[in-house]
Amino acid sequence: MLKLIAAAVIGAAVLTACGGNYKPPAAVVVAQPDYKQTDTLIGTGATAKLGTTVTIYDPDDAADKSIPDSQKNILNRYMIDSQLVTVNYTGYLYDSTKPDGKGAVVETSAPGESMFPGFPMQPFTLGAGKPLANTTALIGFDQAVVGMQVGGKRTVVLPASLAYGATAIAARTATGNPQKSFPAVPANSPLVYDIELVAVTMLPNIIPATPPAVVTDLVAPVVGTGAAPVAGKYARVYYTGYFYDGTVASRIGKQFDTNVPVTAPTPPAVAPTLSFLVDASPLEVIKGFNDAVKGMQVGGKRTVIIPSKFAYGKTGSATIPADSTLVFTIELVSVGDTKN
Repeated sequence: MLKLIAAAVIGAAVLTACGGNYKPPAAVVVAQPDYKQTDTLIGTGATAKLGTTVTIYDPDDAADKSIPDSQKNILNRYMIDSQLVTVNYTGYLYDSTKPDGKGAVVETSAPGESMFPGFPMQPFTLGAGKPLANTTALIGFDQAVVGMQVGGKRTVVLPASLAYGATAIAARTATGNPQKSFPAVPANSPLVYDIELVAVTMLPNIIPATPPAVVTDLVAPVVGTGAAPVAGKYARVYYTGYFYDGTVASRIGKQFDTNVPVTAPTPPAVAPTLSFLVDASPLEVIKGFNDAVKGMQVGGKRTVIIPSKFAYGKTGSATIPADSTLVFTIELVSVGDTKN
């Protein structure tokens, strides 16, 4: 009899699910509080401040008042007068039934009690008004410390968009202290933080070298002995692309692309060269690369700095941020009348 009843219930559930009365479960919408900060104690020490952004525009654009700054080509952008701030904190789940909004404690700055495994120290140090290293979480926390004075305390209410967003964090126990546990943080949870500013440290100003405004050789080129690519010819090259880094002597930063064959530990088959029509309309490669190759001969090698306006400009690409100056090493392999 129990089996028959169970079968009937299951059958009814299936029929209901297949019928017109079935409604999918509604998505859970979490009511979000407004961002709010309340100073509970005014400090008397140094004030946490944002650094200053320095932007150097292309000389051709800088003096032209008719071009909005947002459309000017940028040669260099860097921060000066940046700070590190050191804080103690306690984080809570937001509870709308509490006058102060503080629900269960979910993390603190004590060793092993942070939700950031890479930040177990106490007190906690971060850049004033800057995202936490290697994460886009808690941007409201970063902003909240700005304007505080050492010795001061502040409570901030963070809607989920300024906290951990759609990321859910499982319940856990404190590292090294299994007696202390923290509840889970569901996705889209607003949070509340008590913050105490312990110290402010000025960072040294590192002013990166400004790249040139035109395509320029970084080192003396190796002159080839073969044919020179001209308009209407196909140039075949090996290349490696890097981001320009004005803080290092070589000016060569992180590599983002290459077609140079690997020679160790196991040489692969011959890697394909990049083949493109010189001065094609429209260009088949970025203008700075096209122009750099025109000054070469087969067998030659060049390392060139290509400013943003001759690369990916203000739009960037899937892997290249906007306003990026690039460095390319180029080896001209051959020149021909056909692509391959």
